[in-house]
Amino acid sequence: MIPELILIALLVGWVSGGKFWRLAEAKIRHVWLIFVPLGLYLVSWTPPLVRSPMFLGIIAIVEKLALIAVALFNLRLRGVKLILLGMLLNIAALSVNGGMMPASESALASAFGPEYVKHARNAVHVRSAIMDTTTELGFLCDIIAARRPFVLVPAVYSVGDIVMSIGIFICIIAIMRTPIPSELNPKQGDSVAAKQ
Repeated sequence: MIPELILIALLVGWVSGGKFWRLAEAKIRHVWLIFVPLGLYLVSWTPPLVRSPMFLGIIAIVEKLALIAVALFNLRLRGVKLILLGMLLNIAALSVNGGMMPASESALASAFGPEYVKHARNAVHVRSAIMDTTTELGFLCDIIAARRPFVLVPAVYSVGDIVMSIGIFICIIAIMRTPIPSELNPKQGDSVAAKQ
């Protein structure tokens, strides 16, 4: 996802009358699954697992499946369908490229500079993910360069990342602007609860 877009969503939600604390009160089902990818990512850096492309590929797919499960459990929230679509696009690219998300060499050079690409070729986590002639579904891979001054942190994104970030943008603003049942009178509260 794109951090800058999340920050803008928080700002837009607040300026348009939304409340930050509603994000904490949002009833997100099975939210604990979000921590599965983080745990797996940390595990993937432990030797000798960090040098096993097969393990890293499996981990990447399991991470995405956990996030897809969270999205499926929360389809009622505005924007989550776009989040789900973005994740499915990413997992399509991952599944046909050995569990790695290939990145365009030109996009990496544009975002981070040519020296980064040279170092990346020797980095375990990145080396197998640089696009080449064997890359499948290249248009779904990391081909969009985000560089300063347009972003705070340079990065390369996929179409799926963009779609997912737009969904998160919509979801954050919707949650911030939607009163929770405890803010409403009993009749209004019942109506909001029924919609959720």
